Amino acid sequence: MKSIIYTLQTKFKNERRDEVYVLSRFLKRRRLELGKTLDEVSDGVCSTSYLSKIENCLVEVSEVYFSMLFEKLDLDYEQVLEKRKVPIFPNIIKAYLLKDLDYLKQKVNAFCKSNSYCDTEIELLVTLYNLLCDNFHEVAISLKKIDQVHNSLIREELELLGLISCLYNYKTNQLKGLADEVSGLTNLMNKEDTIYVAFLDLSLDIYFDTGRVAKFLETFDLLQNSQFGLAHPEVVNRHLLQKYFLLSLEDNLSLVTKLTKVVDRFENDVHTYNYYYAIGLIRENKFYEAYQLLSKEYTTIENLTLMAHCVDQLGEDSKQAEFLEYLSDLVYIKEGPYYDYLEFLRLKFEKYSYSHLYIYLKSCISNYEEHSNIWVFKALRNNFYKLAFELGKYKEAVKFSMIN
Repeated sequence: MKSIIYTLQTKFKNERRDEVYVLSRFLKRRRLELGKTLDEVSDGVCSTSYLSKIENCLVEVSEVYFSMLFEKLDLDYEQVLEKRKVPIFPNIIKAYLLKDLDYLKQKVNAFCKSNSYCDTEIELLVTLYNLLCDNFHEVAISLKKIDQVHNSLIREELELLGLISCLYNYKTNQLKGLADEVSGLTNLMNKEDTIYVAFLDLSLDIYFDTGRVAKFLETFDLLQNSQFGLAHPEVVNRHLLQKYFLLSLEDNLSLVTKLTKVVDRFENDVHTYNYYYAIGLIRENKFYEAYQLLSKEYTTIENLTLMAHCVDQLGEDSKQAEFLEYLSDLVYIKEGPYYDYLEFLRLKFEKYSYSHLYIYLKSCISNYEEHSNIWVFKALRNNFYKLAFELGKYKEAVKFSMIN
């Protein structure tokens, strides 16, 4: 990540963004991808040195030269020109912010079928799509591959690579130092660009998870007042729920009351609203009401975990058996803190021993030392400490609490 920040700070400080620059850079990169030399491409068109100057944006270039040079690469100049008139990544980042996976899938297919884009551009798009589909193994391989050539990337690609890398670390719970890295990258973005909004969006999730209330509120105002935030309130609304969650912790007032006042804003995102509303009900010990609300929702891992938490608090064997049967018929993501807590409760409902449960939790919670705010992390820790004291492991519990 530091290498990305350094390159953005130095190499692209005064970068051009005009049409000639875009075409010149594309020409060079496609030539290299096709394994052609300067001599091969310049032959019959211009001198080798002049082609080098074109590729490095050191001279003004007429359309005649571009047309002939692209022809040497078996590319249709007019088609490339038309495709590359529109910046590639802003609409993709917008789709990411709006959770429009269908658009991203369509773009992945279109990019792969076209020869008007560089391999790295396609790789970045595929990597972002895989990341949003939680295909973390494929993402890790792609990031390693792209990072090896990050010095050859243009600014927009490097910015997107930074976003994907940060998002991957966030989604795989690698939060140590991530807030500072995301902040450093955000400060390097043009505030008029969509990717700046994407970094604000990600920053809010990180500040929320790590309990940095002041930074969250400051960043929330930036997102809410941005042109993108004003045009797309649905992106802001999700973080508004997080904001009320944090404020209810600060002022110790009812989360349910706070959320009831803004329910009209969530006609198009009832599921996210109900999730936070259920957390509010749980805080008021209304576990059955929360369970009933969540049972009508999509079976996301977050909802399932919150439902299991309600069943645990109700303490009814019949309800636990019913939930275990319900769980056995579902397919869900089997990794991350929500799954860890869900699996712990499943083992608890199946009457595993305290020792077994303690060992399981101990192996889990060390992965989340940077997390402090979301209810699931607190639930994991609270259950660990409770089991530790039940088993007489006082020193180990205290020692672990000092580390985490």
